[in-house]
Amino acid sequence: MLRAQRSTFAGHATYVPDGVEGADRSTTRVTEEQLLGNDRFAVARFAVGLRVGYCYHQASDKRNGGRPVWF
Repeated sequence: MLRAQRSTFAGHATYVPDGVEGADRSTTRVTEEQLLGNDRFAVARFAVGLRVGYCYHQASDKRNGGRPVWF
C-alpha cells in the first residue's frame, strides 16, 4: 500500500481499552535512529510499512531520556 492508502490512527483507546496500565510494555537496544529514522520519510518507516500490514505507530516526545513508541 502507498502511504496515502494506509488506515488512519483510530486512537489509543481502540487498541488499549484498559488504558496504559493494561498495555504490554517492552524495551529494546535498538537505537531511536534505527527504529524511527531521521525524518518522516525514513527508510526504516517505509520498510516496516511494507512488511507489517495494518500497523500504525506513534512516537511521543522525548521525556526523561526516553521516547515512548506505540505500535
